[in-house]
Amino acid sequence: MMNLEQLWTDLQQEIKEILGVNKYEIWIQKGSDVKLRLMDYGTDWILFETNNDFFAQHVEKHIWPTLSDLFLAMCGHTIEFRYRPSVEPDVSNESIESTVQHHQQKIHPRRVLDGIPTDKTFDNFVVGSCNSFAHAAAMAVAESLGDTQYNPLYMYGSTGLGKTHLMLAIANEVAQQDHSITPLYITAESFINDMIFHLRTRRMNEFKIKYRENCTLLLMDDIQFLSNKDQMQEELFHTFEYLKNQGHQIVFTSDVLPKDIEGLMERLSSRFQSGMIADLQAPDMETVLAIIQQKSENMGAYIPNDVAQYVAEHAQGNVREVEGSLNKLVGYAKLRKVRISLELAKRELRHLFQEKSTAPLAPDSVISSVSSTFNIEKSHLLGRSRKAIFSLPRQVAMYIMKEYSPLSTAQIGQSLNGRDHSTVIHGHSKIKDKLSTDPSLKQTVDLIKRDLQIWT
Repeated sequence: MMNLEQLWTDLQQEIKEILGVNKYEIWIQKGSDVKLRLMDYGTDWILFETNNDFFAQHVEKHIWPTLSDLFLAMCGHTIEFRYRPSVEPDVSNESIESTVQHHQQKIHPRRVLDGIPTDKTFDNFVVGSCNSFAHAAAMAVAESLGDTQYNPLYMYGSTGLGKTHLMLAIANEVAQQDHSITPLYITAESFINDMIFHLRTRRMNEFKIKYRENCTLLLMDDIQFLSNKDQMQEELFHTFEYLKNQGHQIVFTSDVLPKDIEGLMERLSSRFQSGMIADLQAPDMETVLAIIQQKSENMGAYIPNDVAQYVAEHAQGNVREVEGSLNKLVGYAKLRKVRISLELAKRELRHLFQEKSTAPLAPDSVISSVSSTFNIEKSHLLGRSRKAIFSLPRQVAMYIMKEYSPLSTAQIGQSLNGRDHSTVIHGHSKIKDKLSTDPSLKQTVDLIKRDLQIWT
């Protein structure tokens, strides 16, 4: 039987490959408060200690089944995942009283918040493997405002994957739980414009009162728009510090990780990473179909299965595109008083899909999409390592660019850190051969194609 230290070392390597580099660094490697510690193990169980039940539950549900399979192969039997809290839960009278008050608050009539759509709730958010982590994190925030484990919450992912929906769901949930809290939702662009206005009118004191003294829940969308805007970043930094010191909740969304926002001051980046980071990936086909079903039910429309399949394939995993396509189909069918059919969908959505398919495919977009899908850093994809974990994504990028862009093999090689054309030809050929025999790889490539809006 291996010792505890060796077992944990081996486990961390497997967790790293499953989570991906970014998540592994955030949760495990960087000494964050949000982490697991291996405490003990037996012949059929492993005990961890954690001060974050949410993460432990996520590991148990989404990561442990894979690790358990490894142990089954090694040991010949299953291994039970166990965990215990680092700190005993608060069972004081104050805690009990707080819980009672929490449930009492839920009986208030539903509040309607200015500027926050009431239809963006947790109830109508379709959860899949692509977004379950972010969904659980957002719900945890709504239930435990200001908890240091979730403050700030930073959600990132490509456009149209549900980041804003989850952010607004937090606002709507909190508004129903506690009528004394009025969530402040704003885009980073609006924050910038608001600050410029108050600077020009010499009313910055009003600005600070609005975002600091009068704010207990700040939700800021599309934080990447603060890129290279030093004065705005400086103001947000001080706002962040004030709210955090007051125990108030902060939620951000972005297209990318904090470290990938160009021109973001280091001290602000570190603040963004000090709480919980959750990413949203492009949904798989099953999740997209579930979204279509829910949206169509909400619209009171019947969408045949073949139409749903057609929309799912061409909307490329973008929830906004799904919704836009359904709106157009349902609206046309009601106006013309006709049934929704596959022929109707192909005719009415043809121009939308064709317009998108003619957009140029940039190498940087391919590299970003492949890196994100495989959960590796861009530097590793462009690097010289021949490890399968890096070489396979690199070859997928070669395949995508050769198949779906007008670039020559020499140009493709140049975009991948100066590789020669023969390497590109080999990589393309290898992936092309594998796609016919490897369903998992085909699914991954399809996800990347949907993310890049490639129609075939």
